[in-house]
Amino acid sequence: AHQQAVCASLAMKGGEKFENITFDVSSLGSPIIENALAWIDCKLDSVHEMGDHWLVVGRVCELALHADGEAMIFHKGGYKRVENS
Repeated sequence: AHQQAVCASLAMKGGEKFENITFDVSSLGSPIIENALAWIDCKLDSVHEMGDHWLVVGRVCELALHADGEAMIFHKGGYKRVENS
């Protein structure tokens, strides 16, 4: 939840998305964003056309918990905290 600005930067159209974001690189070459709660690295498995969108399926190769904190998602035009139940 503390990285809402990072999320907004990565979601913008065009531009250099990683210009002001600190990250390491995974063994597959993917960015691992500093202070992210977790990361998952995948290889492309398949792509399916779904009307005006694409469903991209990845095969998980690596993953790890990276930091403690409160998770969030972007849903219906806004950021929401993920509640533990």
